[in-house]
Amino acid sequence: VSAMTWAFAPPDPWADPVNVSQGEVTPALPSLTVDSEGRVHALWAEENATSGTVLYYARNEGASDAARWTRPARVLTSAGMARQPDFVTVGERLHAVWSGGTNGSIYYSRAYVRDAYVSGGWETPVPLSGESATGCWPRIVADLGGALHVVYAVPLNEGRGLYYTRSDDAGETWTPPQLILDAAARRWAQVGHPTL
Repeated sequence: VSAMTWAFAPPDPWADPVNVSQGEVTPALPSLTVDSEGRVHALWAEENATSGTVLYYARNEGASDAARWTRPARVLTSAGMARQPDFVTVGERLHAVWSGGTNGSIYYSRAYVRDAYVSGGWETPVPLSGESATGCWPRIVADLGGALHVVYAVPLNEGRGLYYTRSDDAGETWTPPQLILDAAARRWAQVGHPTL
């Protein structure tokens, strides 16, 4: 491109980057969701020297100002380990899943949007996977009827594959995990990173 093209180029449509995590350690990949009022919510994992890996939460208070993020708050953990979070907004609630605990179980919790900023605003984490399952990379979506759907991977060993569970009552109860892709039967060495 010529110098004249650069000189008269329109302004960059992207806002300047904002440090949302504000932590002293490098955060893991975040999960983002948007509520019905256009607020952006972020959930990510950070290693903590005293309490293991925990999930942090922040939200953008106004769609018109990308720099207006709340200060990050420690909100969720499960037996000192919480990683690979994903979450979705349904009405006035946030629904989160992550891999955690000592054996890598898949956990679920929910909070009202207004209470998500404090750890006490989130319900006690509930394991969705079996006790012996080492799950990772859970993904959660909500359908148009409000049902919650979760898939996750068990990457290695005899039970390796992709698993599915759902809740038709806003996270009160969940179906038993169902193997939907048997990686062992297909002779795959490993499986991971599902998406919905």
